[in-house]
Amino acid sequence: PSSTGSGVYLTELVKAFSKQGHKQQFEEAFLTRIRKVLEVFQPDLLISHHLYLLTALLRENFPDLTIGAFCHNTDLRQLARHDLKKAFILENIRKLDRVYALQEAQKQEIMKVFGLPADRITIAEALDEAVQAPKTAPADASRISFGGIAARVLKASGVQPAENRKDFS
Repeated sequence: PSSTGSGVYLTELVKAFSKQGHKQQFEEAFLTRIRKVLEVFQPDLLISHHLYLLTALLRENFPDLTIGAFCHNTDLRQLARHDLKKAFILENIRKLDRVYALQEAQKQEIMKVFGLPADRITIAEALDEAVQAPKTAPADASRISFGGIAARVLKASGVQPAENRKDFS
């Protein structure tokens, strides 16, 4: 985004506000929501997508929580194209407990870009057709919705929300 007219403008605004000590509102809104989710669900681990800004915010603000993240290549492209919070992102992604790559070449790129050791990067190979998720959810599934992404968690798996579950909408 920093190569377009509006992208250059936005990038310069963010830099100027940061120099003045202003924290971006979206960051605080994101962290407020995450704190509520963590309070209610009390997870043992958190899985995030994209080795980028929001995942870096998670790592910085919740250093005692086990956090893993999936790389999708778009995150690597963003880091290569602009410097918006680049040092912050690199520093905090480097501190993740586990990173999931889609293939060996991507694993090598992650190691190069972030300086992560090979033993903290797992290649998440594509699922075989026989083991893919069913098209409809089982009757005994709980629905968890966060950040616009919905997931089904089987009650039988032992992963259930805390008893004091609240509505976050």
